[in-house]
Amino acid sequence: EIIKQINAENNTTVNVDKDANGIFETVVVLNEGENYFVNGGVVAGGHVTADKPVEVHILTGDIASNYESRDSQLLPTSLWSKGYYTPVSTAATAQSIAGAGTTVWLYNPGAGNLTVQYTTRDGGGVLTTTPLVVPGGAAGGYLPQIVPDGYGASFTALSPF
Repeated sequence: EIIKQINAENNTTVNVDKDANGIFETVVVLNEGENYFVNGGVVAGGHVTADKPVEVHILTGDIASNYESRDSQLLPTSLWSKGYYTPVSTAATAQSIAGAGTTVWLYNPGAGNLTVQYTTRDGGGVLTTTPLVVPGGAAGGYLPQIVPDGYGASFTALSPF
């Protein structure tokens, strides 16, 4: 996880709870243009707070891999939504696992279960909706859902959201 202080103010206090236990293990003060790197150990439900605007990125990859990595900018919880649409996934190539599809990771920030409606087309082109239950927990919970190659999907949280 990289925390960047971009176009912001000096003396910004940033708190990091990387193990999602509700206790900030790291507190740093950043000035405009500075960044801080959290090297590993960030789990689902971990979070960052700051007293002024910051930008947070997460970088992932396979240990000992020569080329595989991903990066994403994390959205503030104030911008989270109860709905999400995926684009149509790319058909499998010779280099990927045939028919593997695209995995969407559904995150539930709450302690109780979260019901999500998963809508996509079946093999005959008919829209189908399936309820999914994303487990909760002290640090939230998550559920992977595979969207088949060549299909898009929508996900809508029902309750309690």
